[in-house]
Amino acid sequence: LLRLMSNSSTEVGYADRGKQLSASMARTYNKVGGSQSLAHDLTFPSLTIAAADVAKRFSSEEIINIADLGCSQGLNSMRTCGLMIDVIEEEQKKMIEKQEMKTYSEFMIYHEDLPTNDFNQLMDVLSSPRDSYIR
Repeated sequence: LLRLMSNSSTEVGYADRGKQLSASMARTYNKVGGSQSLAHDLTFPSLTIAAADVAKRFSSEEIINIADLGCSQGLNSMRTCGLMIDVIEEEQKKMIEKQEMKTYSEFMIYHEDLPTNDFNQLMDVLSSPRDSYIR
């Protein structure tokens, strides 16, 4: 589920320590978010353990909800959400093979950010076969 906001090329209220950022500057996050991407990478071992635990604890659930809080324009979120989905599906595959569960769960992923976020960029990343977790 995606909350969509309109895109504007005019000055909007992005607050950065009292400064205003233009919408065009804000749209560059996917291009300059490398340091955040490295921080995400550092969490992957712990996230893998947590996602495997979610698969086991919620094996009876038809839908597993994932919240991406502070998604920005989404590029860094795709790998994190994709990892969670892959780990949960792999654990569920093992449980199905052992007949501990019957079917895979579906995923509902919520991408959330400030109202001034450029959600159009998020939609572009979600529809990109190269970057998206959607298969």
